[in-house]
Amino acid sequence: MAQLLKDRKIISEKGGRYSVRAVALRAIQDELDGKTAGATSGKRSARRKQKSAELSEAAADSASNGDPPSDSKKTTRRSAGGGVAERFQSWIDNGYFDEPKSLGDVQERLHKEAIIVPQTSLPSYLLKGVRSGQLERDKAEKNGKTVWVYSRKK
Repeated sequence: MAQLLKDRKIISEKGGRYSVRAVALRAIQDELDGKTAGATSGKRSARRKQKSAELSEAAADSASNGDPPSDSKKTTRRSAGGGVAERFQSWIDNGYFDEPKSLGDVQERLHKEAIIVPQTSLPSYLLKGVRSGQLERDKAEKNGKTVWVYSRKK
């Protein structure tokens, strides 16, 4: 299966690790939705027009509310990150952080759940938990290194 995904240029492999190309996210969503892969250029063009219309509509709504116009990339990032933030919050609520967890532990759990997030993006979720009073952090020895570990406040 991985070879098929690599051949279709949906994923890439480097050093034994897989990554998803951002341009392949639509193809992955289509696969999950049961749509056929390899849309024609006409379909792509229609999707771009639809997305452009949606972004224009959102900008018009923001302007009518007195909000400053937003960058479309920020909108995309916010919506994609919302799923990770919700998942992260559910972990806190369900006791995942009852035992101290390092940044690496969190990333490994995300990967197990097929959520690929760069490790550099994770501190924002952890620090938000600390600043909101849901988590606390301490330094601990892990695999011969001193690292920050995060646990639920007791």
